[in-house]
Amino acid sequence: MPRRICGVWTQGEIWLHNASDFFIWTAYLAIPIVLWFFWSRRNSGVPFRSLFLLFGMFIIACGTTHLMEIVMFYHPVYRLAGVIKFVTAIVSWATVIALIPAIPRALAMRSPDELEAEVRARTAELEVINAQKDELLEREQRARRDAENAKNAAEKANRAKDEFLMTLSHELRTPLNAIQGWASLLDNENLPEDAKKQGLEVIQRNTTAQAQLIDDILQVSRIITGKLLLEPRPTELFKSVQLAISTVEPVAHTRNVALEIAPLERDILVMGDAARLQQIVWNLLSNAIKFTPSGGQIAVSLRKHNGEALIEVRDTGQGIEPDFLPFVFDRFRQADSSSTRKHGGLGLGLALVRHLTELHGGRVEAFSEGLGRGATFRVWLPLLENSALDEHENAGAEFSEDNRADSAAQSSQALRDLQILVVDDESEARSMVATMLQLHGARTLSAASSAQALRILEQQKVDLLLSDIGMPEENGLQLIQKVRRAGEGSTLPAIALTAYVSHQDRDAALRAGFDSHLAKPILPDALVGEIRRVLEL
Repeated sequence: MPRRICGVWTQGEIWLHNASDFFIWTAYLAIPIVLWFFWSRRNSGVPFRSLFLLFGMFIIACGTTHLMEIVMFYHPVYRLAGVIKFVTAIVSWATVIALIPAIPRALAMRSPDELEAEVRARTAELEVINAQKDELLEREQRARRDAENAKNAAEKANRAKDEFLMTLSHELRTPLNAIQGWASLLDNENLPEDAKKQGLEVIQRNTTAQAQLIDDILQVSRIITGKLLLEPRPTELFKSVQLAISTVEPVAHTRNVALEIAPLERDILVMGDAARLQQIVWNLLSNAIKFTPSGGQIAVSLRKHNGEALIEVRDTGQGIEPDFLPFVFDRFRQADSSSTRKHGGLGLGLALVRHLTELHGGRVEAFSEGLGRGATFRVWLPLLENSALDEHENAGAEFSEDNRADSAAQSSQALRDLQILVVDDESEARSMVATMLQLHGARTLSAASSAQALRILEQQKVDLLLSDIGMPEENGLQLIQKVRRAGEGSTLPAIALTAYVSHQDRDAALRAGFDSHLAKPILPDALVGEIRRVLEL
């Protein structure tokens, strides 16, 4: 029996119930449609997909029960209504069962605030990654630029090396050509006496130039490797400057260049190596003479300025281009390195000036207003406190003693009655040294090897041993060690005369037992002076 007959229903109540059930049914039907639309659009990213399906079926089943309420109001289909309710119950419990394991998963899901924080964190990470990417890109570009610059620098260095080797070859061959040419001419009996004298002067001048060139190269090598050592002592700059001036005066006179020497201040003390300080001034003066034309002038001054010692060399020469001025103290750098250049040299003199000045704790500066305007070089050195004056006076006494020894070396009989053993495997070098000694009154014995020298020492009384280091079979170091172990040779004065000239070579010679170490080539006066010093004559 329909429900509308079973009860007392007014027309308004009938419409109220049926309308409510209808709208509930349509709402229940609309909800799964909306869920299906969402699910179909986000099929791969929707969590709890099975729960979505069950929930949609549950809502449809619930909505159908409300639809059956309207039908049952007019038609009593109780069995169909019971089936629908049974299906609704099954779907409802299936949804409940599916919800139970989903609850922990849902509780584990992050809240919107947490998700937003994570998004911000990830955004920050991405910004950092992007910044790192940009930095890596910039570093890669910088590395490419550096590689390109390094390539260009290497190519430039190779060109500079080739230019240097060509210049070195030229500078070595030039004096060799003069030496070889005049040596062959001197062998001609028909050569006039004045030409022979000129030839000897040319040979001496060019051997000195070549020795200076080789010494400059060795000094630069020692500076680069950090092996150039100074022997600092309280030094009066006046003496070093005066000695350097006296050395270059003949060259300046020959080139018709006037040396204007301002009054040099005395009593300017610095802590330095006197020989190296003299070399600094000598290099500056030699450079000024080389680049100053005939009739030019060079002014030299020494004074105290702002608590420092100031050495100034100013010339009226060709000057320095502004573009080259920052590189004037660089090694092997020359304003003109072409084959048509007017001036020779390797570009080492001013580099040595800078390095030697810096080793003394000073600095060097160059000024020029351009080509044809001359140049000015200033060397600044730290002054020595007056507390070192006593030590300076002792050094001055030693300097005077050395001068007296050098003066004595000028005598042709400075080595009279001395018997000296000369050991060298090179016969020409051995003969030359023996001749030097004989011209100063010494008697000489010669040996071509260490074994021969030992035999002579067993048979002859010798006042001094003068030995080369580099010899075949047994070198000079081994020779002096054997001499020192022998009873009579333990106190024999000995000097090493060698082309091995580094500080390490000198120390090795002294440790082996030599009393002194002299570098080849050597002039007679220097050799005789050192012999007299060792023998305390």
